[in-house]
Amino acid sequence: MNNPDRLQAQASSFLGSAHLRKAALYGSLLAESDLQNLEEFGYLQTGARIEDGLENLYRELSKEYRSEIVYKNRLARRFISQGRGSGQRAFVQELRVADSILDIASIGTQVEALEIKTEYDNPDKLAKQLSDYWKIFPKVSIVCHESKVELYSKRIANTPAGLIAMTDRCALRRITKPSENHSSLDVRTMVEALRKPEYSSIIERLFGRQPAMPNTDHFRHHLDLALQANPRLFARETARQLRQRTPRLPATIYRTLPESILASSLRLDPSENQYRMIVNWLNYIGDKNVLSVSQGKAI
Repeated sequence: MNNPDRLQAQASSFLGSAHLRKAALYGSLLAESDLQNLEEFGYLQTGARIEDGLENLYRELSKEYRSEIVYKNRLARRFISQGRGSGQRAFVQELRVADSILDIASIGTQVEALEIKTEYDNPDKLAKQLSDYWKIFPKVSIVCHESKVELYSKRIANTPAGLIAMTDRCALRRITKPSENHSSLDVRTMVEALRKPEYSSIIERLFGRQPAMPNTDHFRHHLDLALQANPRLFARETARQLRQRTPRLPATIYRTLPESILASSLRLDPSENQYRMIVNWLNYIGDKNVLSVSQGKAI
């Protein structure tokens, strides 16, 4: 077994969205150093592809140290697999909500905030996190390992929160469904969580087109109007705006990518050209590199 801290550091380095962004920019130019590092760490044999090394690393991570990366990828896989013919959908990651950072907002016909709690997380912040998330999302669920179901069931007892468990084989199963909680909705928090074009669009829908004004006045003006709106209505409009953060590429493209980088890919939201660069990076095998986006995986 690899050292857990070292394993987590390697996974963050190779599987995170920051590294994937470099791959989308440089493609095979980045791959040579990645190839050498993956071989050095023991995840890759000579003649294998970058993707093979990433999958070996991810397999060990899933077995030995189920970090947040594993949970996000499993949830991303579920999101993609449910995307057939379901219209506009979004998988929003790392959304600032009041004083907390929400792991995932899964937004389709149903809207659900998902807070990941791995086996290694301290549950003490949970009450504050839930309090923050309910300011925007009526439905909130905790995603934890199956060994922690009893712990988190007690933590959310007598609350509207739901619970999803991940098994040792990284399968997801619903323990309890969340109930809708509208009593905590807070319009200010919604506005602060949105991008400028998003909250501006809501205000135009609810109050009509607004006059041009300096940036220094723009937020305050729109917030003052937003605070006049019904919180439940504004929450629906917030979900409508977040739903428009739909991935640029179709779900069929994401299904061609390895699970190890799926959540990072959704967060990066690559263009077609960036996707091609990522595929060329995944298929790189050094001097014997013969696969390209047209020969391996392609749009």
